[in-house]
Amino acid sequence: MDKKWGAAALLLTAALLTGCGSSGGDSAEDKGGADSAKEEKHTSAPERSASSAPKGDGLDGTWRAGNKDSPFKTLTITGTKVKTTGEQSCPGELSGADGEKPRIELHCAKPVNGREKGAVKMKPDGTKLSISWDGPDWGGYMDVFERS
Repeated sequence: MDKKWGAAALLLTAALLTGCGSSGGDSAEDKGGADSAKEEKHTSAPERSASSAPKGDGLDGTWRAGNKDSPFKTLTITGTKVKTTGEQSCPGELSGADGEKPRIELHCAKPVNGREKGAVKMKPDGTKLSISWDGPDWGGYMDVFERS
């Protein structure tokens, strides 16, 4: 039985060493690489379509809540002013929008259960925004919003 496995391993090794899966020598690389160098010069990054370009103007705009347990339906940012709708409709402010660490502070009539102050982060493509709400040492709630 060991002889059968040894023979099978030998055949497999031979097939791998002989170039199984080779292109047969017809590629540009096998012809000296001149054509492949030309092809590389013409290769460019794909153009961004209008749908993949960032939408809106930075953080400004209306954002739809993405997580079901959020007390907010929408978040609207206009400059430094913030407004939420939903179970909790609250005005607020945005600070540091031009910096690396923008922050939001809501002024709700009744407490929002740990969602009063938080750090705002937007995806580079401008389609999603997250708020990491300040909380105890382990951290607070997190809400994710999509641009409307």
